[in-house]
Amino acid sequence: MRAGLLEYLRCPVCRGRVSLTSKKEARREIKEGLLECLTCPETYRVANFIPLMLPQGHPHQDLDTVELWGFQWTCERLNLETRYYDDDFLDLEFSEWHVPKEWFPNKMVLDAGAGNGRHSLILNRLGCQLFAMDLSAAIEAMLFRPEFEGIHLIRGDIALPPFEHGFFDLVLARQVLQHTEDPPRTIKELAKVTKPGGFFVGSMYMTPESPWARMKIRLIDLLRRLFRPLPRRFIYYFTWLAVPLYKHKLLRPLARVLFIQSKYDQSDAFTWNLNHDQYITSYQATY
Repeated sequence: MRAGLLEYLRCPVCRGRVSLTSKKEARREIKEGLLECLTCPETYRVANFIPLMLPQGHPHQDLDTVELWGFQWTCERLNLETRYYDDDFLDLEFSEWHVPKEWFPNKMVLDAGAGNGRHSLILNRLGCQLFAMDLSAAIEAMLFRPEFEGIHLIRGDIALPPFEHGFFDLVLARQVLQHTEDPPRTIKELAKVTKPGGFFVGSMYMTPESPWARMKIRLIDLLRRLFRPLPRRFIYYFTWLAVPLYKHKLLRPLARVLFIQSKYDQSDAFTWNLNHDQYITSYQATY
């Protein structure tokens, strides 16, 4: 954590300022420390150079579930941590956002649910002051890598953003809102930290129009709930079944019932990633 981040952080419960009461430094940054709210009794830790802005005794998203999402992007076997979006892909997204790249220099931008930095990598080239926030340890993939130089990294629940209201010129929350336990509440909280006249860019999984696809969603929802008490290792291996089932011509119909596959990336690792993402939690909102 760079010392300059302290100026911007706020207690997510009361929005009060926080002070650094103890610290251990390394590499010219704060490696470990304790942050205390100056307004309420809440305290927060700095661990492995990143502040963990989760209030004690306050409801927030389940950490165990979130860490499984982080595992997807940091598992060495999958090598997905190197899969970042390229400029061509983001050019398409910028056209959807209606935010020209020339607008970004010196703007305050939040990448909410940043994961391993797939969007942060592109945004960091645009001259903005970038804050990347995620609840999982996947965010540590950005530590001390030159392409992420200058980004403020925060671990916390995006439904409890630790910033002043009206702080950001743009808040980006792509491919994450459906993973939160209460997406409407999360959107409202992120909107509060967006400046009046600023931009909020989000995405949700949409409820499909076809009856077959809606039935498939209901089936997967049912299986999620049935799998919840089972060991996480079971879900890991169950979702790996998607890979051979999609490859085998006779078994592909079963794969299409139980699993999903991307039209754009049908590699083994990404097919597993999509399905592990679907099954690791008992909730997955669609709208």
